[in-house]
Amino acid sequence: MLRTIMFVPLVLFFAEAASSDDTDPRIAEALQTTTEAATQYEFRLADDPSEELEFHPKSLLRWSNPVIGVIYGNVFVWTKDGRPEVVGSILQWYEPHTHGTHEFHSLSTNPLEGFHDGKTVWSTKKPGLEWKSMPQAPSVGASPAVRLRQMRSMVRQVTITSISKSDDQYNLRLLSQPLFRYGDADSSVLDGALFSFVQGTDPEVIVLIEARKNPEGSLRWQIALARMAALEFSAKYRGQELWHVESMPYPIAMGGQEPYALYRFRRPISEPR
Repeated sequence: MLRTIMFVPLVLFFAEAASSDDTDPRIAEALQTTTEAATQYEFRLADDPSEELEFHPKSLLRWSNPVIGVIYGNVFVWTKDGRPEVVGSILQWYEPHTHGTHEFHSLSTNPLEGFHDGKTVWSTKKPGLEWKSMPQAPSVGASPAVRLRQMRSMVRQVTITSISKSDDQYNLRLLSQPLFRYGDADSSVLDGALFSFVQGTDPEVIVLIEARKNPEGSLRWQIALARMAALEFSAKYRGQELWHVESMPYPIAMGGQEPYALYRFRRPISEPR
């Protein structure tokens, strides 16, 4: 039976896009700051509010984005029965800004609620993802090793473009190793993985691929995508349009009612810069 599998954080990829001095103490500072920030959140499914989702405190990805400034962030997940229900990217700016940003996306098939320091800050009314079948997908492999090869092969056939508010386009890069792997033979998801498409090593879009059971009990591969920025995104699979989302105005993203949520926190003036 396949249970939750946590992969080693992608420090190698992080180092590729970090500043030339990869011993910058701000990297460690940001890891501590963002991990502490993540612990201040609680998430619960709306149909089961008595049970808090499980927080995984180990960063799945330590990232930077020198394209836009000196910025360091980390990716975390919250799960139920081993399956990720919320993914969060929490970051700290150093240049040209100094604030912290907390971004989350619901990966749940149900509405959910989020709390920060005990106060409700997020309440969705719809599922977080739109699942789609994968055309010409292979039959689901019999072993975890085969299924991982299949998932990596399928995600390599996805291309994603981000479009800025000034219409500049950027082709995002796939990190080949999944951030997180999960599944359970006794659940509706036999196997699944989170992949990231990045700018620098900043995860702009999370791609989920799952071997899911249909109502008849047979398995098939399905895919869903989650934005991790308020930009416009377009995705193709084997050259055919797979997914498209318009840019999201910040007041809506920060309103706490959509599957994607964004919050900003100013650093206290007493903290070092």
